[in-house]
Amino acid sequence: YLGTCEHRLRAHQAGTDYWDKASDFAVSGRKFFITKAGRMGLGPAEMRPGDVVCVLFGSPTPFLLRRTAVIGEFKLVGECYVHGLMNGEAFEIRPDGIVPIALV
Repeated sequence: YLGTCEHRLRAHQAGTDYWDKASDFAVSGRKFFITKAGRMGLGPAEMRPGDVVCVLFGSPTPFLLRRTAVIGEFKLVGECYVHGLMNGEAFEIRPDGIVPIALV
């Protein structure tokens, strides 16, 4: 029985090592954020307060945009993960789904 327990412990530790490495890779160069609506997410390290989460038609991933000095123009900061917005939920929040923006 002791040999079985040791085998299971080694297998568990190997699995834990795998998930530790996988999670480190997934969040490397990313920062945690919370939106004004209270949604949690991960975004590029370059993000900063005031950046805007945007879901583009046809994309499975939300993006972070940054306003420029020109009204209505935005710079693409990068993709992000936002809990609750990854499977089309954004279009349930705003059914028309259309907000015109200009990327620079």
